Amino acid sequence: MSRTDRACGLTVIARALGPAILGVLLAGCATEPDKPVVAESDELYSGQPRAVYGTEFPAGSAAEAALRGDIALAKGDFDRALYFYVEAVRLEPEHVPTLLKIGAVHRRRGDDDRALASYRRVLAIEPDNAHALEGAGLVLLDRRAHDAARDLLDRAVARDPGRWRAYEGLGVLADLRGDHEQAIENYAAALKVQPGQASLYSNRGYSRYLAGDLPGAEADFRAALHVDPRFERAWRNLGLVHVRQQRFEEALKSFERVEDRAAALNDVGYLAMLEGHYGIAETYLSEALVASPTYYRVADENLERTRQRRAQAELAAATDTGK
Repeated sequence: MSRTDRACGLTVIARALGPAILGVLLAGCATEPDKPVVAESDELYSGQPRAVYGTEFPAGSAAEAALRGDIALAKGDFDRALYFYVEAVRLEPEHVPTLLKIGAVHRRRGDDDRALASYRRVLAIEPDNAHALEGAGLVLLDRRAHDAARDLLDRAVARDPGRWRAYEGLGVLADLRGDHEQAIENYAAALKVQPGQASLYSNRGYSRYLAGDLPGAEADFRAALHVDPRFERAWRNLGLVHVRQQRFEEALKSFERVEDRAAALNDVGYLAMLEGHYGIAETYLSEALVASPTYYRVADENLERTRQRRAQAELAAATDTGK
C-alpha cells in the first residue's frame, strides 16, 4: 500500500487494525479512563492536591491506608484511592501489593510515566514479580520500546504462564516483526487462560489474515462476535476478510454494523480498489456518493483515484500486449 493510500483512503483500516498493531490490537473494550484533575509533582501520585485530603483521619498503618484506598477505588474515586495508596507506601516503602495497585490505577488513567515508576519500584524489590514485569512490558510496548517490552513480557510468562495480557503483548510484537505464526501461538496461549476475551480472538484473527489464512481469520472474528456481538473492531476485520474473498456484499453488511451506509460503501470500494477490482470499486464508491446526504469528499477522491489506477492498469496491459 502506498503512502497516499495509507493517508487518504479509508477510515476502515485504522479502525479495523486496532492499537498497537497498526493502531488496534491492544485496544480492548474498556471505557475512556478518567484523567487526573490536577497533577502534582510526585513520582507516584497525581490527582487533587493533597491538601484536599488534609482533613482525613490519618491512617495508623500501611494496611489501614491500603484498605481505605481499596474502599475509595471501589467507589470510583481514583484520586482518593491514590492518595491512600501512596500514604501506605510512605508508611511501608516496600509494600509490593500497594505499589502494584498504584501502577494499575495510573495505567487505567493513562498516566504511563507513573505506572512505569510504580512497576519499576516493584521490580527493584522483587525482580521476578510477574505482575510488574507484565505491567512494565505493556507500558513499554505502548511506547514502542519493542526490545525492552519483549524482554519483560517474556520474563512475565516464564514466571507465570497465566499472564494472558503478557501473551497478548507478545502477540502484538510478533505481528509487528512479521512473525504471524508466532503471534498466533501467543494469542492461543492467552486464550487458554482467558477464553472469554473477544479481543484475543480478533487479534488472532488479524494475525491469520496477515498470514493469508482467510478461513481461519473469519472463524476467529466470528468467535469474537459470538463473545461480544457489538465488538466494532471484529466487524471491521470481518469486512476486510470478505473483501479479500471477493464477498463484497457480505463485507458491506459487516461495515454497516458499525457505520452508516455511505461510509460502508466507501470502505468496501476503497478496499476493492486496493485489491485491484476497479470495476467493483467504482460501483461501490459511486453508490457512496449517492447514499451520502452531503458531498462525500473522501468517496469522491477515492473514485477519482480508482479511475486513475484503472486507466494505468489498462495502459500497462495494452503495452504488454503490444510487445
